[in-house]
Amino acid sequence: MTTLDLIRMALRNLWRTRLRSSLTILGVMIGIGALISMVAFGSGMEKNISDAFTSSGLFSRITVTPVKLDMNRPMESLTDTSGISVPLDDELLDRIRKIDGVADAFGEIQQPAKVRLLDHETTLTFTGIDPKVGETKAYQDLLAGTFLTSDTLPQAVISTDLLRRLKIRIDSEEMERARKKDTANVYTYLQAEDLIGDTLLLSTASFNPMQMMGVMMGNQEANPLSERVSPLVIVGVREVENDGPASRSGGDLLIPEGFAATIPNVGFNSITEFLRKGSGKPDKYATIQVTVANPNDLSRVREELEKMGLKVFALAEQMKEIRRAFLAVNAVLGVVGFIALIVAGLGIINTLLMSILERTREIGIMKAIGGSEGQIKGVFFGEAAVIGLVGAIGGIILGWLVTLAAGAIINMKIREMGEAPVDLFYFPWWLILGSIGFAIGLSLIAGLYPAARAARIDPVEALRWS
Repeated sequence: MTTLDLIRMALRNLWRTRLRSSLTILGVMIGIGALISMVAFGSGMEKNISDAFTSSGLFSRITVTPVKLDMNRPMESLTDTSGISVPLDDELLDRIRKIDGVADAFGEIQQPAKVRLLDHETTLTFTGIDPKVGETKAYQDLLAGTFLTSDTLPQAVISTDLLRRLKIRIDSEEMERARKKDTANVYTYLQAEDLIGDTLLLSTASFNPMQMMGVMMGNQEANPLSERVSPLVIVGVREVENDGPASRSGGDLLIPEGFAATIPNVGFNSITEFLRKGSGKPDKYATIQVTVANPNDLSRVREELEKMGLKVFALAEQMKEIRRAFLAVNAVLGVVGFIALIVAGLGIINTLLMSILERTREIGIMKAIGGSEGQIKGVFFGEAAVIGLVGAIGGIILGWLVTLAAGAIINMKIREMGEAPVDLFYFPWWLILGSIGFAIGLSLIAGLYPAARAARIDPVEALRWS
């Protein structure tokens, strides 16, 4: 008996009991569908995060900070002032730019402030930045206008995230449903181009120690804090998601570095700058962003920066932790589908055992005319493999349809909230091939006992079976 004969016999036997076989295959389909849809969800989340960071250029960037940032203990790392030695200033910036493998480096001035636009206001931390960084990939996400064109003019590039906080939404097809639901007219709907040339009011506070002395001496008219309002002309609008990597890479409000240096402040711009006040080594910049020419050079450049006594943070190296976390998420999600597949495996065992009882005489005839135990096992393994293969293919289709429907429903809700739709599910090639292989392997394991039992049937007793 050839392998082709065994396959034909397996298919014929399954067709003969097609209702029971179909129900067994359906069980495998549901198990594979549950497994693949859940793992595809975890893979989709990982891909969205990875693509967002890659497209923004953050995997080629190293951030130099006054203190060492530890993502595992963020609060402790912010208050750890040990090892502070190198001030973040222009001299350091020039030294960093000379390191082999560094494409560019630029400093960021950061300061808390209040902004007002179209009768709405909110608080934030603005970023003073060199206009030349507009040429880098991370800042080429403009919806309208241009990047900063001068280092001294009062210009501003704002983000869509900031506009949302200012109750302003960029009008588009996705916003149409949100506009209809906004019956209270909470939001103002505009085209991004309409904001170019408008004036944004930036309010900052400055500290006058002499006035503070007056307060301590009982002068009730003394006021140590004063407010400065700076009108800024909006020259560009960036597409920045809520708390997305683009927001973390540049902030919601970008202004020219030279103009930012003229804005008075309360004496420090951030917690890290406050901690360094006692060291007598003032910083000009809150952070320095270093871009490497090749992502492969990132580790080497990081080592060079650390040799200079600098505290550095590279998001690319944190991606290992992110991937490890997603691996755990996928494992948890996959367990649910695996349980469903175990139930389907029990169904395969039941189907094949019932087949043995119905075909005992047929098996006896096969052994009587010279069929070996291996060939008998081959018939049942063939039936199990067909159940696994057909169930896997059907399960992949079922899982894809489920994710398609779930994605459409979720994105419909996202559009109603005025957000851009996202691809929540991702089907990598290893998931497709792995699901097929896993289903067939599980089916063959489930067929081990029925096949062994069929092979042990005594042909004489089997021929007496009626």
